Amino acid sequence: MTDAHSGITTDESARGSACDGEPTRPVSGIRDILDRIGDTWSVLVAIELRLHGPRRFGQLRRSVDGISQRMLTVTLRRLQRDGLIDRTVLDTSPPQVEYSLTRVGHSLTGVLKELVDWAAANRADIDAARRSWDQATTERRATGDEPGVRTRA
Repeated sequence: MTDAHSGITTDESARGSACDGEPTRPVSGIRDILDRIGDTWSVLVAIELRLHGPRRFGQLRRSVDGISQRMLTVTLRRLQRDGLIDRTVLDTSPPQVEYSLTRVGHSLTGVLKELVDWAAANRADIDAARRSWDQATTERRATGDEPGVRTRA
């Protein structure tokens, strides 16, 4: 393979020491994709399209809480560029535009559903951990200790 490949390798020589089992090179070929699907607005738009099917711009803007018109425009363009949604101009007067998930977009939302289900199932535990962290951090700041560090005996 040339140096222009994705950076993903199964060659054992590219791995770190046997004790840590971690590659010494980062997985760089998928970062831009993970950035897109990790973007809050992209996730919310994709989930909205999965739940309600094809939607017009105004419908999306009303249903994705907090998104501005500009951010929705940018998000839709990025999702379309990545092949996750289709943009269809409807033959109406005046013309209307509708957005829908592509096959790849549908496959992404299946994965996102698992993440959403996980977040819902673990929300109470995460909220409790945050409250505990915040309380401990406040107490440690008052005493000058470093927050989040556990010591072993």
